[in-house]
Formats: sequence, C-alpha cells, structure tokens
Amino acid sequence: MSKIIQLSPDTLTNKMKTYMKEKKINKEVFTHFHEKGLPCRLPYPLTLSALIDVVERLGIMNEDQVIPGLYKLQNQLCKNIQNIKDS
Repeated sequence: MSKIIQLSPDTLTNKMKTYMKEKKINKEVFTHFHEKGLPCRLPYPLTLSALIDVVERLGIMNEDQVIPGLYKLQNQLCKNIQNIKDS
C-alpha cells in the first residue's frame, strides 16, 4: 500500500470513523483493509476533485497541511483554465 495514504485508526478522518461505526465494521474487517487496501472506483479521467475526495474520506498524513494546499491548487487551476478560455 502507498506510504501516502495509510489506513489506521490514527489517520482516518472523523467522517470515515463515523461511517465505520455506523456500518459496524469490526477489527477483523479493519485489519483486512489495512493489509489489502481499500477497493474503490475512480472516475476517468481522474480529476483533482476526485483526489481531494479520496483524501478527505480516507485521511492522509499531515492532513492539516495537505488538504488546504490541495484546495489552493484546485483554485489556481480553475483560475488558469478560466483565463485560457477567456483568451
């Protein structure tokens, strides 16, 4: 599994912790996810918005720094695309 996104109780966001409690996901299932990873469907073509969504749902190391940076990057890209369209 990637070292960027690690599934552990410490790195999960509150949203994901709540979801796991609601679905009554036990330690055995959690251990399986930790060892094997989480299956997910991603849109094609992959967009920055989809990556931000994955990071928000699963969590990421240094989340307090990474997520604001991703939103800033998304805003800059939107502005650049708009400038290109206006030209």
